[in-house]
Amino acid sequence: MTYFLDVESLSTHQEAVLLSVGIIYIDDPKNWDDLVKNSLFIKLDAQYQIETLKRKIDKSTVDWWMKQDKEVRNKSFKPYSDDLLPKEAFNKMRQFIYDHTGTQKALCYTRGSMDERIIEDLALQTENVVPFVYNQYRDVRTAIDILYPKSNNGYVEVDEDLCYNYKRDKVFKHDPVSDCQLDAAMLLYGKR
Repeated sequence: MTYFLDVESLSTHQEAVLLSVGIIYIDDPKNWDDLVKNSLFIKLDAQYQIETLKRKIDKSTVDWWMKQDKEVRNKSFKPYSDDLLPKEAFNKMRQFIYDHTGTQKALCYTRGSMDERIIEDLALQTENVVPFVYNQYRDVRTAIDILYPKSNNGYVEVDEDLCYNYKRDKVFKHDPVSDCQLDAAMLLYGKR
């Protein structure tokens, strides 16, 4: 019972505006496509967070977003009519987790602690239940560094012989689902 979670935001502070969340459930993956088969993408209402919740935006983060791939940027950054309020987003995350494991008790890999802090802060501010509690989180960077001594700051090449159908050009950096997929592939199928 393992999940990978990634968020995109408008700041690196825990009070950041949360743009989007990607979460994938890993159940004995055999190839690259299996790593995203059980996935969820959630786009949150940034304007509501800015105006009503007074969540933070950093100019440097907005400037960074303007340099990212347009398609990926639009997916998380651009407002859409079906963007979710925090309550709806948290309900959807918890339901996704429960639907796959029948329990909220599962491990969740994130890249560092920023994602966890932003989600917990937004949940606390809006009186929502977090999808994972503090002792369920694991750091994917640390795990990769331990498993793969030649890793580069938590990154390792994916072994294409072990992860069938993997192609580096299928990874869309800063798309939260794709980032989760890559983290899972590196952790499970990294080159030694």
